[in-house]
Amino acid sequence: MVCWLLPSGMQIVLDANALVQDFHRRSAAFATLFGNISRTEHEIVLPAVVMAEVASRYRHDLEETRRAVVAKFRKWSNLAGISLNLDLPSVDDLVAKYEETLRHLGQDSHVLKVGYPSVDHAELVGRALDRKAPFSASGSGYRDTLIWLSALDQLRSTTDTVVLVTRDKAFDEEKLAEELVGEGIDPHRLRVLPDINRCVEELIRPTLEHLTVLLRTLNDQGATAFERFAFLRRVDLPPIGLDEASPDLGLPDLLEEPQVTVVEEVSQAEFIDAWTVADKQSVVQVKLSLIHISEP
Repeated sequence: MVCWLLPSGMQIVLDANALVQDFHRRSAAFATLFGNISRTEHEIVLPAVVMAEVASRYRHDLEETRRAVVAKFRKWSNLAGISLNLDLPSVDDLVAKYEETLRHLGQDSHVLKVGYPSVDHAELVGRALDRKAPFSASGSGYRDTLIWLSALDQLRSTTDTVVLVTRDKAFDEEKLAEELVGEGIDPHRLRVLPDINRCVEELIRPTLEHLTVLLRTLNDQGATAFERFAFLRRVDLPPIGLDEASPDLGLPDLLEEPQVTVVEEVSQAEFIDAWTVADKQSVVQVKLSLIHISEP
């Protein structure tokens, strides 16, 4: 089976302060977000400046913690009157491994890594002098502004809502909305959430709960649900086929040649998985038995 899915919904832009709360993304909230994003109509957006800041913070925290551990160990050795060597992995090796995991984050089709925004120094200086949000009253906010410009690029290039996940108070929705209005962008297309937990509770979990109920209901009704759900009347299927590079899956010849077909009878249906696509529509993966297929 070949599916063409166009991601829509919301663009979830993560700030570094959201990611550094759990560098290895092992908490339930991170696992839910990254483990289920492909089942929703949303995308996670990781700006280059965020990835660079996360890696830098990881190195800083490693070095700081390592120094504290070594100092405590030396104090303990002196108190115990024992001479021992503390063999810790090098910070450089740990950072290299961590940066590799960050690179792998972009492999999911629903995780988008974007480069640095196209902005010249004159514009950045002007924004700083004008104290244009997210620049602060003191003129700080260079990295925050690069993150905002990355989010702004998403608002300009798509019709999706952009959700910025950040604890930084510099991202004031009212002030940022002024720039959106000036560019002719609906300010309601921007939301700011403080952390991953809120993001999961408001954007991801409702979709997962909907899909769970959908699958349970369909499986309870079996083939009857399949006929009622999609094929109550004779419905043309889109072309189903395998390209020349695909292996022979042992399917009927009719299914291995791209053409429009019609499903007339279904005796058994097992609903395996579900996910959402554009406009909150649900796509269901179903295993069918004893299907009568004919050409229209």
